[in-house]
Amino acid sequence: MAKDNGVNLSRMLRDAVTEDQFQRTAIEATSATATEHTLDIEGDQGAYTLRFTGTRIAAAAGGDVEVYLTEDEDVLVYEAGEERYSILTDVEDLSDWLGRDAVRGLPAQPDRHPGRDAG
Repeated sequence: MAKDNGVNLSRMLRDAVTEDQFQRTAIEATSATATEHTLDIEGDQGAYTLRFTGTRIAAAAGGDVEVYLTEDEDVLVYEAGEERYSILTDVEDLSDWLGRDAVRGLPAQPDRHPGRDAG
């Protein structure tokens, strides 16, 4: 049926595997430069210091927002002015903080549950 509709499944699979390999390579290279970071956080229970190992992969102009890839491959967004952080489940959400153009080229967060239905 795919062939009848002009869909090249072999090409789609090859492209998906190539993209996955590119993302894995980018994540591994970023993880290789990981260092310890400390961030001041103002939470509901008061102020504390968040410590983690990771690599800063992006920042908003002016430095109000910093984005890190942690050693656990989480994408952490730190809002310095607000002294708060978020862990993202979708790298596309970065465009809310950094703008769409700044998100292009960042490694995608890996699917930690391959084969699991997202729905």
